[in-house]
Amino acid sequence: MSMKYDFTTILNREGTGAIAVSKIPFDNAEIKEGFSKIPMWVADMNYATAPSVIEAIQNRLAHPVSAILISRMLIVNLL
Repeated sequence: MSMKYDFTTILNREGTGAIAVSKIPFDNAEIKEGFSKIPMWVADMNYATAPSVIEAIQNRLAHPVSAILISRMLIVNLL
């Protein structure tokens, strides 16, 4: 089975909870005009989730009991 992944689309991760793009880990650090943040201080990937993973999560969430369990797990982990 051959799967194709999109490694060329640039994703805007601002406001998604990704600390790599929302935080600069140095006090008083500023981004100079003409430059942008380069998150080289944290291991992270800027690729979209594989369609098979999204499909598996959607299938699990389609069942009411599983949806409650996963929702609880997500809420607990977010707190």
